[in-house]
Order: sequence, then structure tokens, then C-alpha cells
Amino acid sequence: MGYFPIIPEPGEQYKAVWKDQGGKVQQTNLPVAKKSGIVLETKKVPNGITFAVRRTDEAARDIPAVYIVAQMQQQLLYRAKASLQKNPIVSGMIPLQNIPAGIVQVTIFTEDEKPLAERIVFVNTPDYYFITDLNVPLKSVERRGRNVIQIDVPDTIACNLSLSITDAGTNPQEPGDNDIFSQVLLTSDIKGYVHNPMYYFASDVDSVLQHLDLVMMTNGWRRFRWEDVLANKFPNLVHKPEDYLSIEGKVNGLTKSELTQKELTGILTLDNGTQQLLSIPVANDGRFVVPGLFFYDTAKMYYQFNNDKNKILSSKALVDIKNNFLPKANAFKPLPDLAARVLKYDTAILSKNRFMAQKNIAQIEEDRRVQTLASVEVIAKQKTKKEKMDEEYTGGLFRGGDGYTFITEDDPFANSAQSVLQYLQGKVAGLQITGSGQQMSMSWRGGTPSLYLNEMAGDLSLVQNTPMTDVAMIKVFRPPFMGGFGGGSGGAIAVYTKKGKAANDNIKGLDFAKIPGYTPPKQFFSPDYSKLDAAQSAGDFRTTLYWNPFVMTDASNRRILFTFYNNDISKKLRVVIEGVNMEGKLTRIEKIIE
Repeated sequence: MGYFPIIPEPGEQYKAVWKDQGGKVQQTNLPVAKKSGIVLETKKVPNGITFAVRRTDEAARDIPAVYIVAQMQQQLLYRAKASLQKNPIVSGMIPLQNIPAGIVQVTIFTEDEKPLAERIVFVNTPDYYFITDLNVPLKSVERRGRNVIQIDVPDTIACNLSLSITDAGTNPQEPGDNDIFSQVLLTSDIKGYVHNPMYYFASDVDSVLQHLDLVMMTNGWRRFRWEDVLANKFPNLVHKPEDYLSIEGKVNGLTKSELTQKELTGILTLDNGTQQLLSIPVANDGRFVVPGLFFYDTAKMYYQFNNDKNKILSSKALVDIKNNFLPKANAFKPLPDLAARVLKYDTAILSKNRFMAQKNIAQIEEDRRVQTLASVEVIAKQKTKKEKMDEEYTGGLFRGGDGYTFITEDDPFANSAQSVLQYLQGKVAGLQITGSGQQMSMSWRGGTPSLYLNEMAGDLSLVQNTPMTDVAMIKVFRPPFMGGFGGGSGGAIAVYTKKGKAANDNIKGLDFAKIPGYTPPKQFFSPDYSKLDAAQSAGDFRTTLYWNPFVMTDASNRRILFTFYNNDISKKLRVVIEGVNMEGKLTRIEKIIE
């Protein structure tokens, strides 16, 4: 890499002759030199960026003064006005105290805010990273050998690290790779291809910094056009930032007058049985949206129109409901010069990747085969309905216990009872319930029982306003109840509302739509060969031996140990740690185990 000065003659057409990666001679026409205009020169110095603006003699009348503007990440760093009437050259320095590492865009404007020239400069502030130590107190590249990784973060600031351990033979470091430094600070902020981006952050010697400045001179920066910004022309955001998961829909088959000031009542039912009541306004064109939802797997949304007597509107309407996920990924359109950028991997790397893939495919096919197992006799005790309900609904100190359990489904009196306390009258020895409605009161052995709804502390009105048709189970705990506040000297009454299929019985007959949610996260598979397990008899040809994207450290947890086991054939392992702390500083460290 290098550069050379040139003073172009006005009106002349110049061309650059160069060779591509394949050694083929290429030609590129340079822009025609203008007779009148300005030239911008910049240079990074320890305390800032020096600049010089030169105009031609012909531009003295058209460009009497200019504005010098510098910005980083859409934040204004510098703005100054300079006169070019008496002197064709003006220079200065943009101070950079307390400026983080990154790309600074310097632009020259005319007095009427027309951009004339532009240059980008990389500010290589050395405080963009923090130190992470990586040690291997126990290592073994033998078949299924045990390894221990030790991570130490000397800094006390909370940080999030990502740890990956792969087979170095199938996943070596390549010249075109990005790391967290080059991706965050360089390639994500400029336009065009950067060859071997990791090189520019591997050292802070002058030659590397000079090469990085050459990248700034040859790569364009066109995140936005100043002409559009100054004219208040902004891009149209087709896919706006998500407010988690949204349900979108449209009511078809009804007129605008029928849709005026109409609302849908929705009941969102999740796989775990929890429900959420939604009130959904419908626009005159039939469209509606419910933002800010968060759930996994697939939910059911039951719906009906509010105040729809005899379901007249519901019977006429066709409701289309979906989530806001993109229907499909955008088609891949490679750039014309992509073929020249594709790295030609070493044949040994390709061969090993092919071998590992074939072994893993063969193992999957082997696992799919039907195997006949020896007969097994299982002797078990069948659980009662109360035991099953107790396991499904209760937790902690509410599970089991010495008390009374009432299953409303098995009790005909539950449907005729007006409230929970009315249902319990006369059912529990020693529990005194007097009064009616909201005026009811309770006492047990001189104390007042604590009330809980779904194991959350509540008051009398909350329990009394819960319809008995929604109640699945009631547990009454004798005094003292150890799970209550203040010792629970008066015992406790815990009311559990229906969930799952039992809850759905209350909304039978309503239309519903299935709404896909987020995919549940899965734990990365990492076998523990210290334990004897028949399932581990199969071959192990994993190329990624360990991966953990959430290694969290703070002042009280600065050393973390991880154990992983080698596969059956790898002899050289690559360990990579990358991360960021609460101050936005980055870290990266890599080590080979062999």
C-alpha cells in the first residue's frame, strides 16, 4: 500500500492502471480535473486532526468563504467558518480531546450549505479496549479429553463476553475475517470492501496507522447525502424498529359504517396456560395492531366484537391475523466483484470440513434407525387428581402441606357459589366466615387468614371478585402458614385460577387465530464425558466444542472457569473471546490449544 502526489491539469482525463488479485491488468478512469474549486487535505496528529483548504485562483469570486464541519456517529464535533478572499489557503486543527475511537467525517461547505469536499479520518484513541486474560490450567487434545478454561477480567466494570472453542483445522483464522474491533470501529461504518480488516487493529505502529489512513482515502463514506439532509429529505423506513412482537390484522366483509368505533376483545392464550385480555381498537378501514407482546412458540388469540348482539358482526366478518415477522428473507444479490473477494481456502481445510460433515451426517442417519429395546417392567403408583393439580399449579411453600384442597371441577356446589368465601363456608373446621359479599370477614384460631391469588398476596376484594367459573383449585392452610408474611399466624387461603385446557373451556365457541411467537432459546450442547452414559457411545465429530455468548463478569465475579471436552479426532483447538463492557469498551483475545 502507498500513495503519491499528483497535480492534475484542468480538463485532462487521467486513468489508473492496476492489477487485480488474479494478476490481470485493469484500468479505471479518474474524474476529470475541474478548472475551478477547492482541495481538502487532512492529517491525524496526537491532539486532533489538522486540515488545509486550498482554492484555485478561478474560485476566488465563487467561493469567498467555507464552513468546515466534522461529525462522528451523527454527533457534531467541530464547526468553523473560514475566509478565502485574501488568502487561497486556510488551515486549522480539529481538537479531539475525550473523543472515542472511530471514523470522523470532515466536510467543506459553501456559505449557502452546498458540500464541496469530504474526507474521512480514523481516530485511533487507545482507550477503546480493555484487557482480558485467558489461561488453560488443564488441557488435553486426546480423544474426549477434559479441558478447563480460566477467564480473568482485571477491570471491575460489568461486561459481557462471548466464548467460542472450535476445531482449528476446520475454522482457522483467515485474512478476510472481521473481529469485534474491526467490525464495530471500521467495516460497519464505511462503504466498500476492506481487505484483511483485522490487520489495522493488530498493532499501533506508525506503518499500520498509515495504512489505515490509506483505507480512509480509498473507501467511500456515504451513509447519507448532505444534499438530502439539508433539504430535509430522509429515507423511508419500510421496516421500523420493532416494539417486540406485534399482532397485525384486518377485518374484511364489513362496511365503514359497521366498523366505526368498533373494538375487538381478544384473549391471548399461551402454551403454558397463561392468558392476557386485550382490548383492540379497529380503524375504519378494518385494520388493527397490538404492539409490545413477548411470547415463545405459538399462541392462540380468541376474539369477538364488543357489544355484538347475537354475534351479527362476528358472523359477517372475516378476520385476518398475523404477527409482524418478515414473511421471508430478502433474496441474496451478490455484488459484481464478489468473486474476486472470495477467499480460496486451503485444500486441507476444505478436506477436513468435508470429512467432519460426512461423519456427522452418518451419525444422524445412524440415530434415526429404529432400535428394538429389551422389555422393561415399570411399577408406579398412580397419582390422585389432587396430587396432579398440586404439582401443576403450586410451588415453593404452597406445594403439599397439611391443609385442605378443593378441586372445583369435581364439586357441583362450586358453580352455584357466588364467591370463594361463600364456597368455603362450612367446609373447613375452625374457619369462621361471616357476613356476605364484600362485607365478609374471616377468623381462624383468633387470627385472620392471609389471602393469595395464584400465590401472589391479595386482599379480600381481589379474591371475592374472582368468578368461581375461573377457579381451578383452592388450598386452605392451617395456622401457622410458614409461607405467609409475619409468620401466617391465621393460616392462609390460596386461590388458583384455571390455565391451559381448563381455561380454554371458558372461551369455547369464539373464533381464534394461531400466532407464531419467538423461537425458544436452546442450550448449546456440550457433553460431559466424566459421567457414564450409554447415549455417549456414538462418535463425536463436533467442530464447535463449546460456545457461550453470555459470560457475565463484574466487580465481585472477575474470574470464571469453564470445563469442556474434546471430540474424537481434533488435535488443535482455537479459543476466541470477544466482548464489551458497560462503558462501551471492547476486548478480544485468541489462543490455540494443541
